[in-house]
Amino acid sequence: MAELEKIYEWADDALKRGNYAQAIELYNQIITTNPNEGTARKGLRSAIIKKFQVEGAPSKLKLYALGAKTMGQLAIYKNNPQKRMEIAQSYLNNDPNDVKARVALGESLKDVGHLDGAIAELSIATEIQKDNTQAMKLLGIAYKEKGMLKEAEEWLTKVLQYNPDDRDAGKILRDVAATTSLKEGFEDAKSYRDVLKDKDQSEELEKRQHLIKTDEDIQDELERLQQELQQNPKDVKTIKSIADMYFEKKKDYTTARDCYKKAVELNPTDSAMKSKVDDCTIRLFDEQIQKLEAAKDTKSAEVKKNKLTFEMQSFERRIIDTPTDVGLRFELGKRYYAAGQIDKAVAEFQQAVKDPKRKVDSHIYLGICFKHKEMFDLAINQLEKALTVGFVSNDKQLLIRYNMAICYADEGKLANAIEEGKKIMEVDISYKDISKLVSEWSKKVKTQ
Repeated sequence: MAELEKIYEWADDALKRGNYAQAIELYNQIITTNPNEGTARKGLRSAIIKKFQVEGAPSKLKLYALGAKTMGQLAIYKNNPQKRMEIAQSYLNNDPNDVKARVALGESLKDVGHLDGAIAELSIATEIQKDNTQAMKLLGIAYKEKGMLKEAEEWLTKVLQYNPDDRDAGKILRDVAATTSLKEGFEDAKSYRDVLKDKDQSEELEKRQHLIKTDEDIQDELERLQQELQQNPKDVKTIKSIADMYFEKKKDYTTARDCYKKAVELNPTDSAMKSKVDDCTIRLFDEQIQKLEAAKDTKSAEVKKNKLTFEMQSFERRIIDTPTDVGLRFELGKRYYAAGQIDKAVAEFQQAVKDPKRKVDSHIYLGICFKHKEMFDLAINQLEKALTVGFVSNDKQLLIRYNMAICYADEGKLANAIEEGKKIMEVDISYKDISKLVSEWSKKVKTQ
């Protein structure tokens, strides 16, 4: 939270100073870190608009071509809200007043559970186009899912004022009204189940509100889902729900993997489900490694190597499926680095720096990679960038300066190495072996 507050300060200050490019980068960093930051979303739009007012906006011809391409991509990925978020946000950086892209972004945020972010984007859409009933309806749904029933009712009522024949909005509004009445009943009831006469209904409502906590709750929910699956054996959504229960609640990664595999068989193009299969395999590797290490079995080293190989193959596949996801490139870069494939790691981190959330870490890894290659000038350049591109925690500052000091020393620039070393010692004199190194470097300088 403190880190985000600091980035907010920098972003707001950059906006006031007219450094719109920096403000845009920082606001993007905030919403990448926490998609629910509505204030940052509004700040981002404001910064883009002001930047275009000063520097000029993209031409109408360019926006027309880019808009057509964007709408096509959104249609292709209609069942992949995470991908739609990326596509819509990318286009809005070029056309911040496009309502269709804004609504698509808001809907996608809602679908993945980022309700505050969704509400912020959909509110912006209604500010731009006050009679956009699609944005209004989605706002009503988002507020309903967030439990803000009064706001949900207000927006859904507006939809029906513009379009009285919208049956979907009418049904949702009735559900909101019923839930409101039920909630009012809770306030006077002695217990949760006093509200409903039928015990089975009460237990079902608990589960629907995600109050599954005990092993008994989990088993009851699994039995319910299995009954649904018997009625429709090819329902991918139900299969995924069962898999998620085994993965998240029971920590049974073998059964979860089998379920995810079944979902992939029914929908072979679902990249996210393939990744879930791989995630289960990675968790199983972790369990095996933990058991071997507890038994002090030397086979753990071989299993770790096999896990790393599998992870590299998995992230390579994920990138083929979603090549624009630079976050995946960061993860693949880390695996290449761990495997000693430095050149491949560098190539991935050079792509990953485009991700505001991983920009600092990507520059750090690039610096360390170039240090391994004994290209010290390039290493120092990357490490210096890591210190300046955004908020950097104290721990990371120490790591960056430590590696810079080593690079300067290996390059023969002992005065610079000592300077960086002393900056570390001012904060943490016991950090790694920096005190010893500074002492050794100082002695060498005196004898030169």
